[in-house]
Amino acid sequence: MIEVADYLRAYTQIQVSELDNSIYNPSPITVFVSVAGKTHKISSGKRLKLPN
Repeated sequence: MIEVADYLRAYTQIQVSELDNSIYNPSPITVFVSVAGKTHKISSGKRLKLPN
């Protein structure tokens, strides 16, 4: 079970790229982000590509 502190640490590691319009999650924990009113799940080590 993950702790709140672990999740917050993972959330602070999110990398946002304006160059390719994506959000990358380098942490070992799945995180959720809200973009334009829609919630997205970003698994560990995965990149979420956003529409232009």
